[in-house]
Amino acid sequence: MSGTATLGSKWWTSRIAEPMLIDSVATPTVARGVAISGAYAYVADYHSGLLVIDISDPFNSQIVASVDTPHEAWDVALAGHYAYVADGRACRS
Repeated sequence: MSGTATLGSKWWTSRIAEPMLIDSVATPTVARGVAISGAYAYVADYHSGLLVIDISDPFNSQIVASVDTPHEAWDVALAGHYAYVADGRACRS
């Protein structure tokens, strides 16, 4: 798969009837799942594995780390200091 998918991550919702996109991050392939913990978003990005995005600045989110998984990353869940990635054939931590 080639191209870039966009994770439209942050919306300003002070006016519920008129949400406004304030930031997004281009991911290498397709963002399938996301989990938020503190200032970080953990993204299961299909062919790229797990991406860690710093979301501390609401107008300037950036990918700060990544780790490839053996197969396709479908979803991510957080528990304590661990991120669990469902990567197509197995769950990796």
